[in-house]
Amino acid sequence: MREKKEVNETEEKVFFDRKQILKIEDIEIVEHYVEQWKSHVLIKVMTSKERQKFQAQIRSKKSGAEDTVPENLMETLIVMSVVDPDNRTAPMFTMPDIALLSEKNSQALASIFAKSAEVNGLTTGAIDKAAKN
Repeated sequence: MREKKEVNETEEKVFFDRKQILKIEDIEIVEHYVEQWKSHVLIKVMTSKERQKFQAQIRSKKSGAEDTVPENLMETLIVMSVVDPDNRTAPMFTMPDIALLSEKNSQALASIFAKSAEVNGLTTGAIDKAAKN
């Protein structure tokens, strides 16, 4: 995992080959303070594979109506993006934890969901599109 760095636009352009790109450690982890819990959580940028799994999960949980939010949308994203502080590569939660998370403070979950969506580039439009497909 790496820290986010500013890009200096005056630097010379660099192009990587296949081997260099595949060696890059590009999965970032961001700390997020949850006011309701007076605690931080660690949110990671999902891999492409994990993002596809998230999209498949929300499609499978859709209730059928065009304009409805997939069931447990917040909890699903939290399960897929919050990592264990002791092992930053391991998820903190698993899919069976969705039911338990759904019993937690909705403001706390909404705060984590919003930050995870931001970190992972999941706009409302992207989430809606994934749910419809």
